[in-house]
Amino acid sequence: MKKLAIFRNFDSGLRVVADLLDLEKESVRVLRLGENMAEGVMGEGEVEWESSIGELEKELTILESKAGILQARLGGDWNWLSRDWRQKLSKGMIVLEELRGYLGTGKRSLAFLPEILGVNNGRKEYLMLFQNEMELRPSGGFIGSYGILTFEGGKLINLEIKDIYAADGQLKGHVEPPWEIRDILGEGGWYMRDANWRASFPVVAADLQWFLEKETGRKVDGVIGVDLASVGEILGVTGEIYVPDFKEKVGKDNLYEQAEFYSENQFFPGSNQKESFLGTLGKQLYEDIKALKGMKRVELIKAMVDMLESNDIQIALNDKNAGMEVARLGWDGSLFNNSCEGDCLADYLYIVEANLGVNKANYFLYRNIEQLVEISLGAVSRVKIRIGRGVIIKTI
Repeated sequence: MKKLAIFRNFDSGLRVVADLLDLEKESVRVLRLGENMAEGVMGEGEVEWESSIGELEKELTILESKAGILQARLGGDWNWLSRDWRQKLSKGMIVLEELRGYLGTGKRSLAFLPEILGVNNGRKEYLMLFQNEMELRPSGGFIGSYGILTFEGGKLINLEIKDIYAADGQLKGHVEPPWEIRDILGEGGWYMRDANWRASFPVVAADLQWFLEKETGRKVDGVIGVDLASVGEILGVTGEIYVPDFKEKVGKDNLYEQAEFYSENQFFPGSNQKESFLGTLGKQLYEDIKALKGMKRVELIKAMVDMLESNDIQIALNDKNAGMEVARLGWDGSLFNNSCEGDCLADYLYIVEANLGVNKANYFLYRNIEQLVEISLGAVSRVKIRIGRGVIIKTI
């Protein structure tokens, strides 16, 4: 019996090794297909998108299945291994679970990728918001700058970044602002820089597109919101970049300080200092992203998926079908629909905060939220909500 047990353990180990090698081979095929498509987007090659997407979807399904099989094997009886090896297997199961999540997300995103890239419908332009979360607004943060991101025929064409005050200066006529902006912020009119005043990003996207067209005459196919933290994560992949016009090195660790220095120092509405710095930074980052190769591109995609999952990046598309797919992934920044089916009660709390102090105080604040809920037959009562705030000492 002891020899039989040893043989079974040895056989289980061999099967895991074989599955690992099989998973590695399939991963190489997926990475090769992904790299070819990335080269097409960056203008480094031609892609037959319909067949490439079909093949990639097929390979992702196979890889997801193989990862599931390996995960199941690792969930078996491994008590005969040392404690260190059992811990390694447990970590491996966590990694495989994460991998399967990314693979599933990847397959679902293929459904709307052609629409975003303008594969079949020509030129696609998107309003890109740079929201500064250090000055909180309902959908993310104050919009100090915006960009127009352009794709055509499956290729990334351009990213042009502008100071939002320049666009706001072109608005003709008067738009009555929400009472908070009028009474607390003291603004007599409503402009694009303050248009992200709703908690639901798709609603914000509609307002912003209206302002963009009225101020610049430009129409877009959707809106993408990013915050400074997202730009920092991208810099974490590309590495530190040099902005020659300002003779500055900008990386993940000093992005906020540099952006604040050049946007606040001697800044006044209508000045082009913020436009110049962020525009130059964006153009250089754009070139560095295009220059990424191999695993660096994989790192970038992973980082962007993580930011979409956390809603640090939000996407609202005008195309109904593509927009619904983005919403199903939870990437559109819409409010949660607090309803449930069956024998359940829905209880949802979403705190919306806005900084109307014309400052970057949120950079120095932390907060904790305490909620006391009482659940009884047929009712849910929120008894108390307490928001605690504190100050973090930082030097800019």
